[in-house]
Amino acid sequence: MRLNNSTNSYLQQNPGSEAWVPIVNRPENNLDQTQDILGAYGSYTLKLKKLSLRAGLRYEQTWSNVLLTDTNFHFNFQNLIPSVTMSYKFSESTSVRLSYNQRISRPGIWYLNPFVDNSNPSAIQQGNPDLNPEISNSFSVNFSNITPKLTINTNLYTAFTNNSIERVSSLLNDSTTFTTFKNIGLSTRSGLSLSVNWQPSKLLRINGNGSGGYVNMSTNDGSGLKNKGANYGFQAGVQYTLPYELKWSMNGGYYSPNVSLQGNYSGYYYYNASLSHDFFKKKLNVNLRASNFITNSRSSNSSMSTAEYKSNSTYTYVYRNFGVTVVYSFGKLKEQIKKVQRTIENSDVKGGGQSSGGGQ
Repeated sequence: MRLNNSTNSYLQQNPGSEAWVPIVNRPENNLDQTQDILGAYGSYTLKLKKLSLRAGLRYEQTWSNVLLTDTNFHFNFQNLIPSVTMSYKFSESTSVRLSYNQRISRPGIWYLNPFVDNSNPSAIQQGNPDLNPEISNSFSVNFSNITPKLTINTNLYTAFTNNSIERVSSLLNDSTTFTTFKNIGLSTRSGLSLSVNWQPSKLLRINGNGSGGYVNMSTNDGSGLKNKGANYGFQAGVQYTLPYELKWSMNGGYYSPNVSLQGNYSGYYYYNASLSHDFFKKKLNVNLRASNFITNSRSSNSSMSTAEYKSNSTYTYVYRNFGVTVVYSFGKLKEQIKKVQRTIENSDVKGGGQSSGGGQ
């Protein structure tokens, strides 16, 4: 059972006053979204020596209601979500797995909110409360080798979606760009990923992973929009135990530019380092960390183009970060008791976004 709400209004602070007052003739809107999901699922596993097969089916019924200041939107939908996995063990440390699964991604409140965001008069954005959930199908082949010192995982995959939620922009008669979201995407993504974890000694641990893929996007509404391109990324980390049980670690990575239906987003990199130590028989842990400390700020770019217009945007924000974390443990609670912490993850919600007026 989910409940989301949003309050949208335009306020201004008059000179010489600390009070914020509504701007006359600017739109305001309150939104409440409820979403109730009932799920039932089952699976069956068959084992034949080194070969195992698992098949599952999940049924989900969703009731969703979007309540606005002046109107309501109701929509209910049902989904049958299958999954099949077959694995073969060559030895106790080496195995291969073939799998197919379907995934549902429901639109979050960012995509559904029909509030007209015209904080930037030349770039207006509005959500779409009539959006349906995305349904994607993926196939993968995974190979893994696990030993006490070295773990290797590779994954070859392909996935396709026939109704993905895409951000669509158009040019109005007054040269204003209008952006909304629609279930019009046809996309195919294929790629290969590799992850390695190596511990050559008790003091040193090295890990890394990388992936590369290709995406092909088009639409099913006859608009003719399409885009394609390659993307890749990698990250690596090292952890070393220094004298006096000081633990030093460093991580970093880079992700290439991403392709969208009407443009692309710039790539980005990151790096961080930390030093930690335990005191009082490991009851007190102090961790010093620094992230992206060479430069103070970072810029990201996005571009969008159609037959009517082309736009480029640059966002600059603070990138450098320093921090101190202090953790003190007391009592006799065991780790298995701590597992009562929250474990629900809303991984089925497609959320987040950014407009000219702000982000979420």
